[in-house]
This record gives sequence, C-alpha cells and structure tokens, in this order.
Amino acid sequence: MTTAQKMIIGLILLFTLFTLTIAVPTPALEGNETTLDKLETTPVDIADLPVNFNSTTIPENPNADAWIKCETSMGSPWLSNARIAVSNLYKHSKSNCCQDNPWGSKCSRLAYYGNADIAICGVEYGCLNCGYVADLANDLNNNCANWDRVGGIHFVHQGARIIIY
Repeated sequence: MTTAQKMIIGLILLFTLFTLTIAVPTPALEGNETTLDKLETTPVDIADLPVNFNSTTIPENPNADAWIKCETSMGSPWLSNARIAVSNLYKHSKSNCCQDNPWGSKCSRLAYYGNADIAICGVEYGCLNCGYVADLANDLNNNCANWDRVGGIHFVHQGARIIIY
C-alpha cells in the first residue's frame, strides 16, 4: 500500500469519525446565558454514575484517575485555536460542564474556536467543573501538540473523557 493510499484511508476514517461526532449537535459554551443556565441545572456528580467503559475506551490502567491518549494528525485542529478554546472554557470555571447527549457519540461540545472543539464524552448527564475540564484540555494541548496541531483524549474517572478534536 502506497503512502498516498494510506493517507486517503486515514482521511476517510477521520471524516467518518468527524461525521459521527457531529451527528447530534449539542450546545457549546459561548457566554450565552441560556447555555450556562442549562449546564448549571444539571448538578449530577459524575462519580455517582455507573462506570460506562466500552471496548474502545478502556484505559491501559483502568485504576488511574486520569490518563491521556494523543491522537494528533494533520487533520487535527491548530494548536493556537485549541489554546483559545481552552481559554474560552476557563471563563466558565465556576460552572458545571455536563455531558447531556445520550445519542451517537455521547459527546457534548463545551467550547470551540476556529477548527478546535472541546467536548465531554461518556457517562450521560455527568458533570465536571468547567475549570477542571479546562485543565484537562490544557494537558492535552501541552502533551499532544505536534506539527502545530493537537488532538487527543483525556480519560477521567468513571468513564468520562475530555476530547480536543
């Protein structure tokens, strides 16, 4: 298989993942009071919910509180955009960031800028403090950056995941 064929297959897979991820849009934090009010009215502690791992999200060390899986490619968002998305999320540090999408990807987009999106995935209706989520997304920026791009998953306790895509 040639390099070009491998790149085409990789782009097809990336497009498929992207399509599945955006199949059910969910609200993002943009400073909109309605969105913030919605997030704050779901005060479910994610630690109280059942573990919801599937075969693609079982970490190498399931007992670890958190670990990172970098998935940076040439199709990943620009690092500069991801840093601004994290900064936008830090503006909501005193709010809850909740996964309220029970369909498809089971991810809820929390913040974005340019081509960079930050989402919380996994346990339905689970919430984490947005400041903590911003810290985890910042860890992805600091540990997964390559080619001025960044992408990856920060696995958190109880099956929650923070992703930059």
